[in-house]
Amino acid sequence: MANRIDKLYSVERLRETWQQSGDTPEKKTPASVGPPELNDVLNVFDHLSMIVRQRFQGDQIDVLNMLLDQLRQLLVHRFDKKEASQETSVDQAAMNSAMDDILNQIEDLTEAYELKILP
Repeated sequence: MANRIDKLYSVERLRETWQQSGDTPEKKTPASVGPPELNDVLNVFDHLSMIVRQRFQGDQIDVLNMLLDQLRQLLVHRFDKKEASQETSVDQAAMNSAMDDILNQIEDLTEAYELKILP
């Protein structure tokens, strides 16, 4: 029994398995996929907007719509191929950071509205 376990977990056998699994062309890492298309990004954004509009009303939706408008502008600017080709990696990082900030604000506000912390 010990010999079978040793064979199963032998370094040579594991190395062969790792090499075989690493050679498959179907696997894509995030770096090899490339940046998302603007249409895909806007589809996700539209879905988020729809969920927000269904859940909130009145003053709440006014505030959230303002943030969503800002986010949409950043998304278009960041993922539009024409504009993205002219941006430096510093510009892209700054926009990514700004988008993260807006998404965090939306998350915080929606949680506060759902918990009735804010009117």
